[in-house]
Amino acid sequence: MKSSLYEIGNKISGPVFFNYVLWVLKNAQQKNIKTLYFLARDGFLLCKIAQIISKNLGIDIECRYLYCSRYSLRLPTYHFIEEKEAIKLIFSNSNEITLKNIFVRTGFDKNDIEKVLNSLGINIDINEELNYQKVKSIKNKIFKNTIYQKLLEEKSVNAYNNITAYFKQEKIFDHEHIGIVDSGWTGSMQRSLRQIIEHYGKNVKITGFYFGMFAKPKDIKDGEYCSWYFSESKNFWRKVLFCNNVLECMLSAPHEMTIGYWQFNNKWQPIYKKTESKANFYKLVNEQINGCLDYIYGNLTNETLVNFNNDIALKDSFKILSKFMVFAKKSEVDAYNKFLFCDDVSEEYSQSLAGKSQVKYLKNYLIIPRIIRKIFRRKLNDKFKGLFWAYGTAAYLPKHKGIWYRVNIIIWETLRYLLK
Repeated sequence: MKSSLYEIGNKISGPVFFNYVLWVLKNAQQKNIKTLYFLARDGFLLCKIAQIISKNLGIDIECRYLYCSRYSLRLPTYHFIEEKEAIKLIFSNSNEITLKNIFVRTGFDKNDIEKVLNSLGINIDINEELNYQKVKSIKNKIFKNTIYQKLLEEKSVNAYNNITAYFKQEKIFDHEHIGIVDSGWTGSMQRSLRQIIEHYGKNVKITGFYFGMFAKPKDIKDGEYCSWYFSESKNFWRKVLFCNNVLECMLSAPHEMTIGYWQFNNKWQPIYKKTESKANFYKLVNEQINGCLDYIYGNLTNETLVNFNNDIALKDSFKILSKFMVFAKKSEVDAYNKFLFCDDVSEEYSQSLAGKSQVKYLKNYLIIPRIIRKIFRRKLNDKFKGLFWAYGTAAYLPKHKGIWYRVNIIIWETLRYLLK
């Protein structure tokens, strides 16, 4: 008997990502792009799928996996991008913000943090959770500190030298035009990639292929952004009945976050963030991947690309994803209980994607109290900040209650995108 995660990979991830990758490959062909870089970690499974399709259908596109992360791409830029942008990235808000998280985003260790805080006369527990007003009150003081500036520049320059050596090895600088493939959302990784390439003195056109985009591109110089499932201004209901956190779990890779690069045996390799052993978790991830790849092999024919109809693919994928993301069965949510999620670039904390223990927080998703809090700017009494998969947590309620909470969440999401 196949596991729940294998079934999710085979029945849900497989059909959806098969459609997405076919769209990517077809568009890359039309744009005459010969090399696609799939960005870690969301690109791991997508790269496997693309390599299978390209090899079996004889598509002349090289599909490469690029080890990177928001962290590994942003740190090398801090010594040369505008100060305003650097501050915004380093001190950005997240679900759980502490001074430690903020410093880790720039590669500072315990001794570095102590040096900066001592020089500023700040006596605070770096693990203490801060509200964003507190962060705003101290961010300029920290960023303008001479010790902080010196340490930041040293770490940024070192990271830049290492990542450009890795990029050179991966032949990024050899092309006039490359495509990058990722899940999407804001396009910040494409911007950082462009900044690094440009600062290195190369002119490489970048076209990004994304599953979905919630935001507009920041700057036309960053290249072209192509979005498949939805974009900032299109495909309203696909955004409402969607959870990007779930999609990222569907795209889980069997390795940790890349935090830098080092040379070993004359080859530049990724440095992974140190965490506790995840061998058991990676077994689950591979079950999901195997289910997905079995679907790809089972549905790949010589006519696959020729017969691909993107409108039908999107319609079919919407049916599959909306049913899974909004109305998932309890057994499906149970399968993701061990999938931990973090919305911060530092990955210094994590929270279960969904679970029975989170049911108590669903009351915060009732639409009327939520609108009242928004209008009168009232804060919740507890430390609740939000569930990463509220629809999934509702699966642990009795059927009628689960439907009621899901309807409330849908109404809120509808209003949120209508008023955006």
